[in-house]
Amino acid sequence: MMGLLKMPWTSQHPHEGLDRHLLDAMAPPAASVAPDTNAARPSHLHFAPEIPYAAGNRRAYTAGDYQETPYKPRTKFFSKPGSMFKVLFRWRSSIWRATFTELAIYLTLYTMLSLNYRFVLTEPRRRDFERFSLFVTWHLKNILIIPLGLVLGFYVSSVYNRWWAMWNTLPWPDRFMIIGSAAIKGDDEDGILIRRTLNRYLNLTFAMTAIGCGSRMRNLYPTLQHLIDDGLLTHTEMRIIEKCQSNMRHKSSWWLALTWTSNLLFRAFEQGRIQNDRTLKLLMEELLNYRQACAHMFDFAMVGVPVIYTQVVALSVYSFLGCTLVGFAQYLDPSQNIEGNTVDIYVPVFSMTLFVVLVGWMKVAGKMIKPYNDTDDDFLMDTVWVLHRNVEVGNMMIDDESNFFPPLELTTPLTGAPVSGPKFFDQSGKFTGMAVNYGLGATPVFAGQDRAGGLSPATEAALLTPRKAWVI
Repeated sequence: MMGLLKMPWTSQHPHEGLDRHLLDAMAPPAASVAPDTNAARPSHLHFAPEIPYAAGNRRAYTAGDYQETPYKPRTKFFSKPGSMFKVLFRWRSSIWRATFTELAIYLTLYTMLSLNYRFVLTEPRRRDFERFSLFVTWHLKNILIIPLGLVLGFYVSSVYNRWWAMWNTLPWPDRFMIIGSAAIKGDDEDGILIRRTLNRYLNLTFAMTAIGCGSRMRNLYPTLQHLIDDGLLTHTEMRIIEKCQSNMRHKSSWWLALTWTSNLLFRAFEQGRIQNDRTLKLLMEELLNYRQACAHMFDFAMVGVPVIYTQVVALSVYSFLGCTLVGFAQYLDPSQNIEGNTVDIYVPVFSMTLFVVLVGWMKVAGKMIKPYNDTDDDFLMDTVWVLHRNVEVGNMMIDDESNFFPPLELTTPLTGAPVSGPKFFDQSGKFTGMAVNYGLGATPVFAGQDRAGGLSPATEAALLTPRKAWVI
């Protein structure tokens, strides 16, 4: 694991500036063997102890590695006739599953009150119950329903905006790696090692951030040794992190790999792999943006929705639904000609619908409060999937040769015209082809263009001729 490209660390190691006595003290003993900590992991989150970053040792992350949520377009539910109706019968992450327990308790209490009213109470007591039911019903319809909708709607809107902001602030290394792929020169082993190490440091930072923010990543990597098993960390780096944690009271070390990244960027600049200080400044700005995104994850994890706010909403919803048990949801004797109680319905269908809507609305907000945790709901932000995606995409960005792009070829987009092969200049010195294939470093020559760069009269006339266009 000490050599990510099956080569030993040389003087170009990013930790060269550290105290050598510290590194020697943290080096593992020669006869030591890393403990097998795979048994400490949950079986469904087990990874094979391979090094995905090592050259020639890549492996595709499959569903057998961990329980990954299948990401499929949600629009499939609405793309065909009747699809919206099928969604109602879905159980996983559904409103039925979220409200099943509360609805069962609600119907049990309703049944007890209804049976007591039908068979236990005497006639005078039944009249008293009816008057009390009408009193409660009037207050429910005229006083409580409007503020309940405002409180619940504002709560769900606030939690949803927070949940969407949590997704938008997830750190993505794409911008840094796109710039680094072009800016950090060198196709030798040291150049590739620097670019791959930068990608690994960024993903290590995200992994340690997600470990501290939610149980999804924490279940996959319960210890630093598990990060070593998956190639995100080395033994030397683990000892540096442990040394750093022992010297700090709050044990925060997720930012440490970012300092290694900045030091490695300056080392690459000193070696001439980064051409100028403007490019270095651009890379540092992207690095700071990445750090800020990771910090925002901790912000959302540490500063949640106030408990008192959730209590107010829960108290309002459950109190309202509790009052409906003796209010408009309750059965009253149809022979008394009470308005709205002319039919004997044994099952309170309309009250059940209201219950599912209100409690389900509140449950939606509850599911979005902690999306970094390990749940099976649609509101889960699968940080494990994000990590694997970032590792693979980052490596693909930096594995190609630096400054590489496909051969240039002139085409005619949106016309469907085929691309012709290379043509030659005619005797007048004008190029007659529609497109040119040429190698890297060649100067492009377009159709109808002189060698000196001017347009021919025929080309100018063609450009001035009106053409039929698509109307969108």
